[in-house]
Amino acid sequence: MVFQDKKTQTDQFLVSSREFSGLKLKHVLKFLSSLLLPLALGVFTLIISLQQQQLAKQQREEDRNASKQQRIEDREATERLREQDRNLSQQQRIEDRIAAEQLREQDRNSSQQQRIEDRIAAEQLRQLERTLTNERYQKEVLDTYIKEIGKLLEKNHGSLISNEVAATLARAKTLNIFRKLDSQYNVHIIRFLYEAKQLTELHEHPSLDLSTAELHDMDFRDSAINKRILKRLSMTSIFLTNATFIGIEMEHVNFADTQFDTVNFSSAKLQHVNFSHARFDHANFSFTSLMNTTFSLSQLKNINFSSTRHEDVDFRFATLENIDFSSSQLKNDLSYTQNLFLGCALASADFSVTRASDTDFQQVYCVAARFNKTDLSSSCFRQSNAKRALFIDADLTDVSFLDANLYKANFSETTVTDEQLRSALSIQNAVLRNGTLVHDTNLINNGQADCNIPLVNHWTLLTGNIITMKSDNNTSNCRFVLQALNTSASMFQRLNLSKRWNSTSWSYTQVVFSAQMSPNVSIELRGINVNDSVVARQALSFNKENVTMILRKDMRELEIFIEFTVPVNQSTTSYWCDDIRLFIVYDAYGEFQQVVPDISLNAQWANNGVTVAGGNGSGNTINQISSPHGFFIDDDQTMVIADFRNHRIVQWKMNDTNGQVVAGGHGRGNLLHQLNQPTDVLIEKETDSLIICDMWNLRVLQWSRRHGTTHGEILVDNINCWGLAMDNQKCLYISDTENDEVRRYQMGDNNGTVVAGGHEKGDGLNQLDFPTYIFVDRQQSVYVSDYVNHRVMKWNKGAAEGITVAGGQGQGSALTQLSYPNGLFVDTLNSLYVADRENNRVMRWSQGAKQGSVMVGGNGRGEGVNQFHYLEGLSFDRYGNLYVVDHGNHRVQCFSIQ
Repeated sequence: MVFQDKKTQTDQFLVSSREFSGLKLKHVLKFLSSLLLPLALGVFTLIISLQQQQLAKQQREEDRNASKQQRIEDREATERLREQDRNLSQQQRIEDRIAAEQLREQDRNSSQQQRIEDRIAAEQLRQLERTLTNERYQKEVLDTYIKEIGKLLEKNHGSLISNEVAATLARAKTLNIFRKLDSQYNVHIIRFLYEAKQLTELHEHPSLDLSTAELHDMDFRDSAINKRILKRLSMTSIFLTNATFIGIEMEHVNFADTQFDTVNFSSAKLQHVNFSHARFDHANFSFTSLMNTTFSLSQLKNINFSSTRHEDVDFRFATLENIDFSSSQLKNDLSYTQNLFLGCALASADFSVTRASDTDFQQVYCVAARFNKTDLSSSCFRQSNAKRALFIDADLTDVSFLDANLYKANFSETTVTDEQLRSALSIQNAVLRNGTLVHDTNLINNGQADCNIPLVNHWTLLTGNIITMKSDNNTSNCRFVLQALNTSASMFQRLNLSKRWNSTSWSYTQVVFSAQMSPNVSIELRGINVNDSVVARQALSFNKENVTMILRKDMRELEIFIEFTVPVNQSTTSYWCDDIRLFIVYDAYGEFQQVVPDISLNAQWANNGVTVAGGNGSGNTINQISSPHGFFIDDDQTMVIADFRNHRIVQWKMNDTNGQVVAGGHGRGNLLHQLNQPTDVLIEKETDSLIICDMWNLRVLQWSRRHGTTHGEILVDNINCWGLAMDNQKCLYISDTENDEVRRYQMGDNNGTVVAGGHEKGDGLNQLDFPTYIFVDRQQSVYVSDYVNHRVMKWNKGAAEGITVAGGQGQGSALTQLSYPNGLFVDTLNSLYVADRENNRVMRWSQGAKQGSVMVGGNGRGEGVNQFHYLEGLSFDRYGNLYVVDHGNHRVQCFSIQ
């Protein structure tokens, strides 16, 4: 099309050239110019057309490429989709197979579980049927027995004994029935015979002979009248295992020649009961009253007579092994003559005005026992612990005290001889007839310097020169003196403990160390182990003339190390030491422990409390406390209280209206003379100091109670402490609310050992959640108030996890529940007392109990004498009176034991 247009234009141009060949030049030029414009337009049009064609070609090429790429991508996408479909189908088939297999497995498991449950249900049903069958059988046997014995009674006019044949037949039937029936039905047999007066022994009416009968798991309260009275019961020569007589009043009862194994007579009242020739093993008579009762010629082993009252009780010719008479009263007892007391506990027992001649008190624990006016002639206290025992006006003729501990024993008005006392293990501070005190021989050789004995005979001189010379003030007295012009010197002496102390027999033992000295002299007592390493040390100085040290099992020797250190410009001054003494206090348990009272299982306390500290509103005057927390009661009923908001420890003596600040009281702060919201405190008796949980300063302080003490010393730091306790080995226990654990610390140790919790916060048996107050018993078991878990946990020594002993059923006010438990106390019968904070009550949980009992409080929140406003600390004095910190009422309440 374009080429045709060009051809046409050329032809036209040739025609025009011929027509106008004769024209002038200007006309030619004009003509030519008229032709150039169309020509230029044509060329421009041609170029544009060519460019457009080129662009169109490129576009077509790009379109072809794009179409090709799209087809490739579409094919790839399609392939991917097909691959995904194939994979999904395969995965779906796998999942379908797995699901089907799981369903089949579930069906199999369900079927198996159902079969197991069916078998269990069938077994339970069969067991129930057997139980019902057995019960029907036992009831039928019991009914048959009662009918047959009833006929015999009717035939013999109410007495089976009146006819020998009837008596023999009744005995045979009864013994046979005992073997067939369970304990609950055998109790009915006993009750039937008792009510029929066939087990009643009178002069004209002997009881039915049941000798050789073996009875197990019997609760005689079910046989007693109104579950508490048994009179004129006679069951001789029988065997009783796991029997219960708790709280029963027994009068004119005969158990002669009977064998008792694991029986409980606690809180019972026994009058005219005959146990002669009986054999006891593991019996509990605690808090029982015994009057006109005989144990003559009996054998007693592992018996608890603690806190009992004996009046005219006969133990003549009895053998007593491992018997606990602690805190018992023995009045007008007929005789203990020719008894054997082996390994018995007679602590605080009263044997006054009794006859105990020719009696062997072997390895007996009779601390603070009273033998006043007692006939002890020809008796023996071999290897016994008679610390603080009273022998006032007792007959001690031919009494042996071989290897006995007579520390602070009282022999006033007796004729005890020097020879008798010399055989004892210790007579330190014992009182003689005329009131004078006697002392043990000083264990340090040449401890009182003797100018006639060479120093090197007993002391080893290490450095410098030390001599003995007479005192300037007393020419008859010698001293150890640093030789003139010497600026330093040291010497030591070692004492072998093996011949003086048996760690097994006397586990709780301490040494008392004292001396006199001038300034610049120090004397150190060191405990040395078998590796010749120092494992404990206590130091004396010019300002501290006596110390004590607990003996540890790893100690082999004691070393007394004396050092003189003098400034050069004072070398001509006299420096000396003298009167260096060391003696052993055997059985130091109780010397630095809080007294744990004996409390009856049936004990009750006054409903209304008496305010013994504070009670005058929140404030910081001497008659006020503010939000008190933990506290400690000393043996003389002196209290030390953690006065939380006042940042101080206050001491409150019994019957005082005002307290005394004994630590802190200088405002909130972290200096050593300040406290920051203390939560607990205890008295460390050995050093006569306070141990304080200074909670918000993250530390535990020791603060001396001696007059003039102005600040404490850090024992443990970087710890979120809350509660404190100390065991009989002088180990300190601290609860840590941040790490949810309790740690035990040797004194001087800043690291400690985890003894409870320590496995992060939680409610597992090996976990705690914000542990607050703690209590440690004599076995070093740790009781912990697991605050947020609303429970109390017991961790036996070395245990990996605890035991729930109270609460643990969630927060609540039921008798099985607690609500944020705080203060704790455990008595000698292992009954647990808990300050149930938000239930405003004090609970008691007997050992093994599933629920507690409300002792005081439980009357809603308030400020009445029988109410509380959130509880914190809890404790008892040595008499069993209950003390509770009433946090929100800013007071301490005392509830007297009834």
